[in-house]
Amino acid sequence: MAGTKARASALGLNAKQLSGPKTNGIVIVIVVGAILGWLAAIVVERDDRVGAAICVLAGTVGSVAAAVLAGDVPLAIGVSAEQLLWGVAGAILAIVAINAAVVTRLGTKAGSV
Repeated sequence: MAGTKARASALGLNAKQLSGPKTNGIVIVIVVGAILGWLAAIVVERDDRVGAAICVLAGTVGSVAAAVLAGDVPLAIGVSAEQLLWGVAGAILAIVAINAAVVTRLGTKAGSV
């Protein structure tokens, strides 16, 4: 128990947070980002598989990056509500940025890439 207390203290958590059931926060954030990317591909009417895959990848990367930057809890231990909300915001921003770059580069509407 002393080792758990020392690790918890080093992470700024209490020992109960480390000793309880652990949810792998990184998996949760990746899944949320991928789902948001998939939904974005549907909303912008991506007809090709590559465009949909890019949306899913952008959602995943944006979600993980934002959750890590807003991290009050290490993602290996779990995910806080704040991290999850920042992850959603990061995924949305990444998808919007990718779609804007594609539209600007190709000079087409977002759904016809």
